Amino acid sequence: PAPSAEELKTLKEQTWEEVRTSIYRGVLVIAWQPMTQAQHDQGIGAFEWGLLVGYDEQQKTYTVRHPRDKTEYTVLFGGFGYTDPVNWYHVIVPVEPEPADLQQVAIQSLKHAVAFAHGDRYDMADICYPTDALGFADCELWLDTFQTENVDPHFASAHAGALSMLRRHAADYLREIIDHVHDDANQALHAAITFYEKELHVLDQLTEICQRAATHSGFTASLLQEVTGSLQAALEADRKAIKDIEAA
Repeated sequence: PAPSAEELKTLKEQTWEEVRTSIYRGVLVIAWQPMTQAQHDQGIGAFEWGLLVGYDEQQKTYTVRHPRDKTEYTVLFGGFGYTDPVNWYHVIVPVEPEPADLQQVAIQSLKHAVAFAHGDRYDMADICYPTDALGFADCELWLDTFQTENVDPHFASAHAGALSMLRRHAADYLREIIDHVHDDANQALHAAITFYEKELHVLDQLTEICQRAATHSGFTASLLQEVTGSLQAALEADRKAIKDIEAA
């Protein structure tokens, strides 16, 4: 349940103390949409997560650094939490890290990737963001949609861009963890990275085809043939990457 006005006031005062302590010891703090409604109306676009990097004790303001704004700005310590539909006030103050077995963390992450690809990572009935398919089934559904429905090329381009971003993260993550896994797994992970790089190349082509379709006000027969071919190639590369991850 949402906190009462008095509870929220107390929470923000507590946050002020925690944030100051954290920044003083050199650890920046993460905040959800750290902007007031007035700042939002004036054009500051601090959507999603931003960093609290400093504070002013006299003014009781935080200094905010956000990827959507090129310059730092200040926000009143209790003035944000009102710029999204659910008025979510959320601040994350990192604590000292606990010791972790990096190899086991990497192995668990790879297992999660395999489970997601096969649609076993989440219970579809309880998933946070309702969807019709997960993993490989998601791409198969998308491919079927191209072949059976009139797809909006603008949406298709956005989806291709989002998928490209996620696969780039996947390849980067594999590069990060290679040094933390057993030597026998290195070859398989390098192969998976190669397949993700191939998929990224295909997804760039897919995005370009969708953009061409937008200029034609839709997918012509030839463009539809190109886009389905690219998506099939992306799905094949994705399957091979997951197969190598599973082997690793």
